[in-house]
Amino acid sequence: MMVEVKEGFVFESYPQRVIIAVLLIVVFVLGTTGNSLTIFAVILSRKLQTVTNVFVINLAVADLLTCLTISFSIVAKLRTSDWPAATHWTCSIAGGILLMCIGVSVYTLATIALNRYILITKTSLFWKIYKPPVIAVGVALLWFIPFCITILPAIFGLGALGYNPKYKTCSDISDEYLPHINSTEAYDFIQLAGFIPIPLFVTFFSYLSIILYVRKNAKNLLHYKAERTKNMYGESTVNTEVPSISTPDILEHG
Repeated sequence: MMVEVKEGFVFESYPQRVIIAVLLIVVFVLGTTGNSLTIFAVILSRKLQTVTNVFVINLAVADLLTCLTISFSIVAKLRTSDWPAATHWTCSIAGGILLMCIGVSVYTLATIALNRYILITKTSLFWKIYKPPVIAVGVALLWFIPFCITILPAIFGLGALGYNPKYKTCSDISDEYLPHINSTEAYDFIQLAGFIPIPLFVTFFSYLSIILYVRKNAKNLLHYKAERTKNMYGESTVNTEVPSISTPDILEHG
């Protein structure tokens, strides 16, 4: 069905598209290589098969799929004509996977930050929470939530996935090329609200809490060492029988 296109910006400059395509090729090569090596390293080394690295592998898989689907946009950028209608579905699938995997990456980064926060500040709780069933459910949610944000709205008509003639990419389609009005605006808002606020807050809170916790315990540790040094040289009247403190005790109790 032909849709009347509104006047506006269209990325028609072929030299500029070639430059963008070259940059995407660099991202494709480096991202595919780096994430593949990460996955193989964890698979082949038992020492790397830890709780945290489950989420690292999840991040690597999402980024690897992102890099692979970028190849469709590279082809779209380098074509001198629009995407063939007969294979439009391939561009739609690539666009959906691309957007979903970006969401998976964002949520996984927030999950890793939360994982570090619990491990460092609440060590005993960490081992109670991170059991295999809980980890499996967590990984499933990391894919299910972005799926609901990117794929379901397109299925129900809030936006569309496929070849975007405006930017020459396989992603969501600009509203100028859709028969329904403001669908892309609603779709963009859903993605913005779904992918930014919660992961950003979790990541910021987790790392800020870690910094404050480490600074507090570093001061306590320095104070303890200073008192112990004074006791060794008889320069203090405090009790010289200082109990030994192991590293886990310092992390757990400061």
